Amino acid sequence: KSIDKLTKNVQLITSKDKKTTLKSIIDENNGKVIYIDFWASWCAPCRQAFPSYAALNKEYTKDNILFLFISGDKDSLKWKIAEEKEQLTNSYLATNFADTGFNKELKLNSFPRYLIFDKKGKLSVPNAPGPDSDNIRSFLNELLVE
Repeated sequence: KSIDKLTKNVQLITSKDKKTTLKSIIDENNGKVIYIDFWASWCAPCRQAFPSYAALNKEYTKDNILFLFISGDKDSLKWKIAEEKEQLTNSYLATNFADTGFNKELKLNSFPRYLIFDKKGKLSVPNAPGPDSDNIRSFLNELLVE
């Protein structure tokens, strides 16, 4: 199976208990580059990287980029508290994260982990740099012109 087909198995929920899948989000954002941050509330490096998104959001505000935050927390209350404290938008909890073929195929065994999907919804960069790296912009810019 292609990794893109495995996204339908990733079950997500918002802090308001709205259910969806990673595939649905990718499909709804067709034409946008999607930068995914897999994180957890207990992950200090994950949380330290969040302020870097403010600069990226400001810089790419007119571009078709969706910054998506998916938590692998097992405790939904800890995720909700962290999500609120960090003021995350486009934030979801993966309710079946550990059990998905998506997770196993990509070997998503540690946090943070960053992925970039192109405008057509295909996984383009399975090990993307973090939002605070020097070269994240070159990846995003390249995918925006495709």
